Amino acid sequence: RRLVFAADASFSEIPADGSTPPTDILGQTGSNPIISSDGRWLVYGQLGDIWAIRLGEDSVPRRMVGDVGTQSHPALSPDGKWLAYGSDETGTWQVIVRPFPETATAKRQVSVRAGYAPIWSRSGRELFFVTQDSLLVADVSTGAAFRSGIPKPLFSTAGLSSGTFVFDVSPDARRFLFVRFVGSAPDEGADELVLIQNFATELKTKAPR
Repeated sequence: RRLVFAADASFSEIPADGSTPPTDILGQTGSNPIISSDGRWLVYGQLGDIWAIRLGEDSVPRRMVGDVGTQSHPALSPDGKWLAYGSDETGTWQVIVRPFPETATAKRQVSVRAGYAPIWSRSGRELFFVTQDSLLVADVSTGAAFRSGIPKPLFSTAGLSSGTFVFDVSPDARRFLFVRFVGSAPDEGADELVLIQNFATELKTKAPR
């Protein structure tokens, strides 16, 4: 029912139907903001760490993960009890899961060779993540204890995005949304943007009569 996003100097939210203008919910910003399923927590990345704040309750955010290296792309399980994220503390990006909000009590690596940008399935029984060239899925259990199976590759992600926005998964976990580069490669500069004005009028003039 609402969209949360990072603005220039704050995190803001707006009703999904656009019925009111955006309002600030935190007077600082970061990357990859997410809201817990119960709407209580805002979790986000900032300066290589993962932070969280209880909306309407806390006045100061708390650092949830501050390990060596960079931690990014936090993702909360649907039941709000587990935090997944990517970490390069070992020198290779891996997917890590911790209890939430008591993140210091346990730590579990889900990926085997590499992985980053995890996303939970709506059911909470699968954890998707990407490597440099593949999307993988690990079967997980999020009961009183967290358990995960050996990750399995689903398909190649060659030519798809690997930046701030990596991918998303549909509620039924059958479709995936990526950004694909079209035309020039990312390191060759931006593609040309063409703006067409009054296209409706132009279509009428060209339509057969």
